[in-house]
Amino acid sequence: FNNNNDPWAVDDIYIGPSTLVRPTEIQLGTSIDFNAFGPTPNGAMQPFCGRSSALMFNGSTGLQYLETMPVNIGDNGFIQFDLAVGCGIAPTQAFVLELHYSNTSGSGSTTLAASDPWYYLLPAPCNPNSSPASCQSWIGTANPGSFSGGSFSFSNSILPTYGNSILLSSDYVSTFWGQSWTRVTLPLPAHLGNSNRRYRIVTQRPAINTVWAISNLYIGSGCPSGCSGRGSCVGGTCACDNGYTLFNNTCVSANMPTVISESFEDAISQSNWLSVLGGNYSSLTFTSGRCMRFAGSSSRRLTTVDLDTRNASFVEYTLLISSQNSGISQIVLSYSLDGGMTWQSLSTSNGPTGSFSNNIVATLPPAARAYGVRFQWWQPTFSSQTSSEFWALDDIYIGPDRSPPSEVTLQTSLDSNSFVNSLNGNVQPFCGRTALNFNGTGTYQYLDTVPINITNNAFVQFELNMGCNTTYSTFFLELQAQNFSAGTQSSSVTLDTGSSSGFYYALPTPCNPIQTTTCRTWTFTTQPAYYTLPYQGAQYVAGFAPIGGSIFMSADYSPAAFTGGSAWTRVTIPLRLGAGLRRFRFVAQRTTTNAWAIANLYIGSACPVGCGGKGSCVAGSCVCDSGAQLANGTCVSAPGLPTFFFESFSAPLSTDNWLFENGGTISNTVVAGGPNSFYMTQSMTRRLVTQDLDTRNATLIEYSQNVPNGLTSGSGIACAFSLDGGMTWTLIDRTTTSSGTTVRINLLPLAARALGVRFQWWQP
Repeated sequence: FNNNNDPWAVDDIYIGPSTLVRPTEIQLGTSIDFNAFGPTPNGAMQPFCGRSSALMFNGSTGLQYLETMPVNIGDNGFIQFDLAVGCGIAPTQAFVLELHYSNTSGSGSTTLAASDPWYYLLPAPCNPNSSPASCQSWIGTANPGSFSGGSFSFSNSILPTYGNSILLSSDYVSTFWGQSWTRVTLPLPAHLGNSNRRYRIVTQRPAINTVWAISNLYIGSGCPSGCSGRGSCVGGTCACDNGYTLFNNTCVSANMPTVISESFEDAISQSNWLSVLGGNYSSLTFTSGRCMRFAGSSSRRLTTVDLDTRNASFVEYTLLISSQNSGISQIVLSYSLDGGMTWQSLSTSNGPTGSFSNNIVATLPPAARAYGVRFQWWQPTFSSQTSSEFWALDDIYIGPDRSPPSEVTLQTSLDSNSFVNSLNGNVQPFCGRTALNFNGTGTYQYLDTVPINITNNAFVQFELNMGCNTTYSTFFLELQAQNFSAGTQSSSVTLDTGSSSGFYYALPTPCNPIQTTTCRTWTFTTQPAYYTLPYQGAQYVAGFAPIGGSIFMSADYSPAAFTGGSAWTRVTIPLRLGAGLRRFRFVAQRTTTNAWAIANLYIGSACPVGCGGKGSCVAGSCVCDSGAQLANGTCVSAPGLPTFFFESFSAPLSTDNWLFENGGTISNTVVAGGPNSFYMTQSMTRRLVTQDLDTRNATLIEYSQNVPNGLTSGSGIACAFSLDGGMTWTLIDRTTTSSGTTVRINLLPLAARALGVRFQWWQP
């Protein structure tokens, strides 16, 4: 050796028989027992982060580890320790801790690799994303599928090969509530029992000065079930967490909650939630108020406290997955019966091709209806560590069946007991009233109700505003329904018949009085039988199912569509779906930035006959329009309505005569009887609707009609009347093939000779 420049050291020397009796458990208390532990490079026992004694590791670089002497663990062994990184201060660069074991004396390699003599402690976990059928249970919770730090990295498109043998430093900086210590409890694989092994916790630190520490380390089988994950094993006896007591040498509680109902509007409580990793409060507009949003490069998971689910039935929650998530970025809901040491899959939600949110209901299997069950939402893999690849949770419920409401109402706020999703919608002042306002571009926008127990007489009523005095490119709003039973869930949002999502159009395809001679009455007024959708290139054509009262064209509900420029119009539609449990959805895909809104929404049957189409259902009672009065709980027209109607279109339309006009303008196109007419030419719904009249003494309806170039096959004009404020219509007259000017004279049907009748000319 060269003077004093080549030092070396020796320690822990043993010379003796190979039959040395090894300990059956190892405990790290307030000092390092070198009969139990070997080297601890850069580590020393000292006070750290509120604890009087912990094994603290410091230094800017190099290997740092705690290594045991050989120990002979019996069956059902586990490893448990408390871990703190940075004492609440996140490192400037993340790193990983690894758990290893050795079959030999442990001499030789000290590299971070799964090569002899050191092996990763836990076997490679299965992935409930890639193998949902076969991967029904796993140990612990694996870390994200990619990570890099310091001078090393691991990356795998599915999972890091060794899963729970690797702990991310960012997961142990502090809890969501600011505590610096986190307990880790993991069962040892069965093949490690009853033989001499060494164990170690090791990291290769990046060039930073972050301190990390271990406390209360135990390796053995002295505490049954690892204290059920609810306490620390000290000297072979469980020291139970607050709220738990010792029973049969494990930790139990007599006061576990039986229900969790969480909307994230207030600060979440540790009485409901055990841990939040990678998540924080957000005001994403897919539900009312706040939600919990998960993003970034750390683990992403939300874990409940232990619950008493013996009387629980299901887990319900709303999930939003951003459009940046890859197809493998599923969100897994799982449950644990042993304090988080092992987990069972409950449901998975696939990554989408576009942003949407789901209300998901997962029925609890018999095994999950027990005492001491915790639940966890977890994203095993994600391809990006950026904030654009995120997911979010809201309106979580775990508990017994809830009695569904028989009606829902939207007035001045979104009640989470009535509505579960409002993607890109917020309740706020809009165009003169408080309304659910939707804004944004190029995204789905929708409102979902909870399941409603509707009756045979149920109806839907709402006020609709498109643009608030601003015109823009046409889009469609659709009203959909979903038959609901426990265990079903809504999946992708689609603007079609809903076969892939369980949703279908809430109203049946109406008959067409032009194409079908037997079609004499219909619900609402259908949209054009042919129209090209601006956002999909799809077409609604005659005979194609999704036309009718389930679809609302934006141009029909803009101020220009109404005499006098009214910005709001009420829609009342009898549902006629039959009695049963159903969920409803209003959904649109936008291509413009202009806002639209819904106000005074009601779904139910509290108001008879939908208030006759002449009033609003508020708090279960009809508030009648001007010109209508309350009778037998519903609204009927009051005496004093006009008994005579004449319009020559020689002056601007008057609200005294007209309720609604769309698809046309006053023109000098000559029709017999005068120089002007109302000329229908536009590519939107074409209809002209009168105010309500008193026709009890009327006998006929007469009008001049001009079809300059004739009508194409299947097209035509219908004249109809309504007795219930436009909810249903009955045919008076139809024109199908004639061209040129004709004078149409029809005797009024006896049914149309009544108080409160409105008339409509319409081109289906």
